[in-house]
Amino acid sequence: MPAIEHLIVGSGKLTNIFGYWPSFHDAEILDLHFWRGDIQTDKGVYNFPVLTLKVHLWELTNKVTRLIQKDS
Repeated sequence: MPAIEHLIVGSGKLTNIFGYWPSFHDAEILDLHFWRGDIQTDKGVYNFPVLTLKVHLWELTNKVTRLIQKDS
């Protein structure tokens, strides 16, 4: 079975940003839209369903940034 990213149109946008296919384990769903498509076999119309998903995604690393607090 092919990796899921090969079945998703535009998946290269994420792999270009992260350098790999990210995990969506803690991703926040911001928007979800499903269009059921338009399939009319008698007319030869095959516009398949489309799922559009907008998520907030980040990469966790072991890199730590030092926090400097100034006295007010």
